[in-house]
Amino acid sequence: MGFRLQRRIKIAPGLNVNISKSGFGLSAGPKGAKASIGPRGARTSVGIPGTGVRYEKRYPQKSGTTGRPPAGKKAIPPQSSPAHSTPPIMQMGAIAKAIKRPDEKSFITGCQSLIKGDESRCLSHLYDAIRANPECYDAYLIAGILLCKADDANTARTYFEKIVHGGDVSYPYIEKYLGSGTISLVVPITGNIKGTLETDTRTAYMLLAEVYQEQGFPEHAIDLLKHAMGRGYTDNLVKVSILELLNDLERDDEIIELAQGTENTDNVTLAIMFYLGQAMARKGYLEATREVLKKAVSKKKDRDPDLIHEARYLMAMTYEQDGKRAMAIKQYQAILAEDFNFKDVKEKLDALSPGPGSK
Repeated sequence: MGFRLQRRIKIAPGLNVNISKSGFGLSAGPKGAKASIGPRGARTSVGIPGTGVRYEKRYPQKSGTTGRPPAGKKAIPPQSSPAHSTPPIMQMGAIAKAIKRPDEKSFITGCQSLIKGDESRCLSHLYDAIRANPECYDAYLIAGILLCKADDANTARTYFEKIVHGGDVSYPYIEKYLGSGTISLVVPITGNIKGTLETDTRTAYMLLAEVYQEQGFPEHAIDLLKHAMGRGYTDNLVKVSILELLNDLERDDEIIELAQGTENTDNVTLAIMFYLGQAMARKGYLEATREVLKKAVSKKKDRDPDLIHEARYLMAMTYEQDGKRAMAIKQYQAILAEDFNFKDVKEKLDALSPGPGSK
């Protein structure tokens, strides 16, 4: 069974930098996936192409955050202040920057250029920061993101490799001048799944894996993500990225070992369960495949309909392979009831269903 989820999307066309009146903005991902960052905190939303499903996550500021008041208390209207429309970093002039370290000064100036919309000048200043301090990982990370956008994958690769091989690196300038936890970006993980990344080494791992994949080195990407998991980055976005790569190479034993025990809690875990079912089907474990996929399709609320249909389709195929025609028809009809044009389901049902004159 060579059936697969849609191939991943190239990383470079999916990366964008947004500048708004409220301040600094980074986003990544194709149309429908967006991350917004500003002085009021960050909001990331993840859209599944071709569906109405979106995820949204908010990252409030560490302090001074305005939002919903506690129960029983009235909201206090915000005071008028230039800081509400201008990021603090934009208020730093030449005198304030003059007392900073050379790499810190270049980083600040680079971010100011980025906020003004001048990505080229931003990169130039980030290069200066790196030259002044070869361990300025803040500059490596933002420069790497912009270089992916500029389709300079080779340099981006070098910068991300510097981060992932740097040990326990930190990002003090990002936290100090842009706000801890306020930079996040959405990148394609598979054709159906988008992932939200923040400013930590996990981001460098994930983006570097995307670069390796686009450069035709899937084995490097797999080894890299396994290394990330060995360092404690074991979340489901990392898992689904590895599984997509392993699935392309049909390394089914590794897929089963990594994916077993997953529960359907969101679209990412649903995709993990689909990869698990597909690996089991290729191994000939058809009953086990159906057990996994039945659990996968049991929760449909806030799930991508296409992913649910893919799981049902694979389940129907295993019933066909086992000669259980009625059960296969039931799954194909469940798909048809929601999507009349899904793949070749109509043809499948025509071939399996008895004709008008049949007994």
